[in-house]
Amino acid sequence: MKRKLIEKRITIGFSKPEIEKLEAYCKVTGRSYTDVIRECVRNLTISTVKQPSS
Repeated sequence: MKRKLIEKRITIGFSKPEIEKLEAYCKVTGRSYTDVIRECVRNLTISTVKQPSS
């Protein structure tokens, strides 16, 4: 059974050097832009900044 993904489409603006880097990486690895960008998002870490007490 194929898993259904909940999707939200977004548009991202990249600079020319960023596009070239992404294209080169995808060509070397044989992966799609979507796959590479999803992996980058999954690997993000969220750190909390402690607010100074008043």
